[in-house]
Amino acid sequence: MTEKKGEKIGVAGFTLGISGIYSFLWMTFLSLPFFITGLIFTWISIKRNKTKLNIWGLIINLVGILFSVLTLIVLFKNPELFATS
Repeated sequence: MTEKKGEKIGVAGFTLGISGIYSFLWMTFLSLPFFITGLIFTWISIKRNKTKLNIWGLIINLVGILFSVLTLIVLFKNPELFATS
């Protein structure tokens, strides 16, 4: 079995995107590093070898970054959302 160049790093980027989704559900602040690292990995893998998994990893990471940033903006503009009474 031959492995194509960049396949492992693409799987790692996709996995980081999925991990970012799970961490987004628990703590939004922790998900952003997962998504950014996954985006870097999938970008590198797409440069080497364009596969469906790499493209899906790129999409998941980009959407995850968008949702994380929007959620952080909403939370910082409305500090009363942090209050637990």
